[in-house]
Amino acid sequence: MADLQQSEARVLAGLEAKLNRICSRDEIAQSLWGNNWTEKYSDWMIDTLIYRLRHKLAAGYEIKTLRNQGYVLQKKGYIFVRTEPTIINN
Repeated sequence: MADLQQSEARVLAGLEAKLNRICSRDEIAQSLWGNNWTEKYSDWMIDTLIYRLRHKLAAGYEIKTLRNQGYVLQKKGYIFVRTEPTIINN
């Protein structure tokens, strides 16, 4: 993997902690900016860092975007199954 900037490493660590699970943009922001993330939040910065990480990732991994939910770091070829809550009407 190519050398990572500090901010890229923080985002990657957050994604790795939730390997094969959804990592929301808010969770990524928390890993980047800590307790002050709501004041420093930037969609542009998150998008830019995800873009850069996608180009630097080891060959066997990829970052998938899940619209309106976040991102998933997974091994290439892994099939992510999104589970929806079951609603039972009585």
